[in-house]
Amino acid sequence: MSDILTAKYDTVIVGSGAAGIVGGITAAKRGLRPLIIEKSSTWGGTSSYSGGALWIPSNHLQIRDGEDDSVEDALAYLRECVPDEGPSTSEARQRAFLENAPRMLKFLCEEGAGLIREPTQPDYSSTPHSRAGRCIDPVIFNSKSLGKLASAQRLYPGDVYAVSIGELPMVGQGLSTWPGISMMLKVGLRHKLSKLFGKALLGMGSALVAQLMNVAQRLSVPLVLDCRLKRLVIEEGRVTGIDCEYEGRTVRVKAPSGVLLCTGGFAHAPAYRQVYQKVDGAWSSASSDDTGDAVGIAEEIGADIALMDAAWWGCSVIYPGGVPGFTLTERSMPGSIIVDGAGRRFANESQNYNSLGLEMRRVNANPAWLIIDSRHRNRYRFGLMLPGRTPKALIDAGFFIRADSIEELARRCAIDSTTLCKTVKTFNDRARYGEDPEFNRGKSPYENHWGDPSNKPNPNLGPVEKSPFLATRVYPGDLGTRGGFLTDPVGRVTKDGKPIEGLYASGNSTASIFGKGYPGAGSTLAPAMTFAFLAMEDAARRRIDLSPAH
Repeated sequence: MSDILTAKYDTVIVGSGAAGIVGGITAAKRGLRPLIIEKSSTWGGTSSYSGGALWIPSNHLQIRDGEDDSVEDALAYLRECVPDEGPSTSEARQRAFLENAPRMLKFLCEEGAGLIREPTQPDYSSTPHSRAGRCIDPVIFNSKSLGKLASAQRLYPGDVYAVSIGELPMVGQGLSTWPGISMMLKVGLRHKLSKLFGKALLGMGSALVAQLMNVAQRLSVPLVLDCRLKRLVIEEGRVTGIDCEYEGRTVRVKAPSGVLLCTGGFAHAPAYRQVYQKVDGAWSSASSDDTGDAVGIAEEIGADIALMDAAWWGCSVIYPGGVPGFTLTERSMPGSIIVDGAGRRFANESQNYNSLGLEMRRVNANPAWLIIDSRHRNRYRFGLMLPGRTPKALIDAGFFIRADSIEELARRCAIDSTTLCKTVKTFNDRARYGEDPEFNRGKSPYENHWGDPSNKPNPNLGPVEKSPFLATRVYPGDLGTRGGFLTDPVGRVTKDGKPIEGLYASGNSTASIFGKGYPGAGSTLAPAMTFAFLAMEDAARRRIDLSPAH
């Protein structure tokens, strides 16, 4: 057995996504000896599959750019867009995030993490206190800098071009605008040059966790893969370590300053999801190892839990091989429409993905159909497909259904032809003038951000009329679940409303401070990282308080 597990540690962090790595960095910088364990053979978790954005109002990069934002403005915005869910959305927890996320961000930047401001990304809700520019992105990162750990990083299936969230809207514009063409050329050239010079560039969530791991390596934070948490060690009501399974044996690792659980949610735990959410998780974009470890622990120790019926919902397509793909620009561009199985529109196609996913669940659109015309396909990117290039294999596999008329498309999709033709005609008659009186598509800054600015008068709205037409099934997928442990404002897990000493949790293993709302890009990762940061600061303070010298 490796000696790494028999060394002395102050704290053990379970999970190697963004929250877990930030926990390790914070612990090391605050004088603790941390250990990160990961049950998978790869590190990075669901964070690696994410957009990598962080929603952090009133941060130092905004201040540097002369932006006027504040904790109070951000808190007012949360009151506008986040429904009250009781303890999980308490002002104390939300204020703890808003006051400390900027501090966490500055800390990481000072430690060398490449994080920049994305000034054009709007908040998801259009309310009096919403604004653009609260979003933070990781810069493109060369994973070769990680040495041997690079080959063990969890990466999204397929050869993905390195793109940042800030670049993605222009990439989505494809051939419709000069900025879109320029950005596609930039991304393509960057990709080719990186291969030529032996680099392995990463973008979005992969870049974020790689940036963080690069800092953790510099601080010599140990990471053990293929190491599964079996149980918490609890002595006199305090969590003092863990029992883990490693190389076929059970090993006890002491953690006198506490254990931080960053184990993710239960996106791919069908038993839990059926009970709490009436879905099986097959359409989730979360890591396949997101199997409800924290739920099992909560049940075992009787910890407080909340929001178990909630997820970070979205609109997903399923590529051949069962690979989910989240849709953003594809459904936000002119020349697209989404209908239910009866051929009727039921929602604003361009709204934020969480709201659309909730609408799909409300009307039981499993699946719905995303229909695009040839103008859309020739001008815009779809997933990893460049404009105008639709692999025949995707049609042969049934991912895309192709037809020369709406009537024929309806037959091939088993949709009532009369209903679909009427829906498309009504939609087209209004879309030509940029109008959508039924669902107000294209009326918010968020929607426009993901649209085609060259399409007048509405960046998100245009008729679906130029054949041939393509249709693909879309499902109410998700980025992961958002229910689990209730924690206090420093990330301590509670039981009957009181903190369990020595036990901390963060990320999707906890009940979200945003309840069932979704304030903006990065609403998952920013709180996850912030509460991991706060948890390890608290653990370090308590270690000092309990030391003989004090």
